[in-house]
Amino acid sequence: MQATLKQLISVRFGLARDTPAYLRDVAARASELPKHFPQHLRSPDAGGTPFDTVRQMVQLVQDRSAFER
Repeated sequence: MQATLKQLISVRFGLARDTPAYLRDVAARASELPKHFPQHLRSPDAGGTPFDTVRQMVQLVQDRSAFER
């Protein structure tokens, strides 16, 4: 079945309209933490996500010889 130009334009317009909302929804759902995580990590601050409150300590090890054994 051949699509008319009007149908193709309609599909393209629908994708352009719906895709940003879909991606925002996916991002919001992906940033949700399961209920077994502490409440302060599951409740986002204004304008943020729960992951924005997670902080991980990082150390730089210059002499890695002990780790290479």
